[in-house]
Amino acid sequence: MSISSKQFLLNYRSDIKIAVRGFGNVGKNAARLLYEKGYKVCAISDSNSGIFCGK
Repeated sequence: MSISSKQFLLNYRSDIKIAVRGFGNVGKNAARLLYEKGYKVCAISDSNSGIFCGK
C-alpha cells in the first residue's frame, strides 16, 4: 500500500468499501488490517479467482 493510499484511508473512512487485488502475503494481511480498522472489505481476488459481496 502506498503512502498516499494509506493517508487517504486514514483521513476518509466513512463508508469506504475495499477491494483487494492479490491475496498473497501482502493482500491477505492488508485485508485483515483494514477490516480490523473498520473498513468493509467487499472483494478479494487472486490470479485464479475472486469473490465479491455487494452488501
